[in-house]
Amino acid sequence: MSMSDIHIEMQDEILLMAEELGGEFTVEDAEQHLAENFPDFFGGPNSGTLTQEFLAEMVEAGLLMRRNNFFQLPYLFFMQNKILLMAKELGGEFTVEDAEQHLAENFPDFFGGRNSYTLTQKFLAEMVEAGLLTGGYEDFFQLPE
Repeated sequence: MSMSDIHIEMQDEILLMAEELGGEFTVEDAEQHLAENFPDFFGGPNSGTLTQEFLAEMVEAGLLMRRNNFFQLPYLFFMQNKILLMAKELGGEFTVEDAEQHLAENFPDFFGGRNSYTLTQKFLAEMVEAGLLTGGYEDFFQLPE
C-alpha cells in the first residue's frame, strides 16, 4: 500500500470519526482516533503535532473547516442537495450504491475510499432522520411525498 493510499485511509477515518461525533471534533479526538487506527504513524511523542499538521492539510484541502478549537465537516448542505437532485433525476427512488457513486463523482475527497459505502449509508440515514428522505429498508431510499 502506497503512502498516498494510507493518507486517503487516514482521511476516511477522520471523516468517519467526525460523522460519529456529530460532525464536530477536537484535535484530541482526532489524535486518539488516529493513534488507535494507525499506531505506526500516530501515538508517539510527536503525535499531537502530527495530528495538527494532518488536520491542517485536510482544512487546506477543503475536507474540514476549523472553528476555534473545533474541526467540522463542511459542505453538508451542498452534499444533501446533490443527493436530493440525484433522487429527483432517478424518479424519486434510489439505492445506497446510486448515492455512493454520485457522491464519489461529486465529492471524491470525501467518498471514494474503502469506507465509502459506510459513509454513504450513515449520510443517508442522517438525511432520513432529518426528514429529507424516507426509507432505508434493504438499501432503498425515496424522496418524501
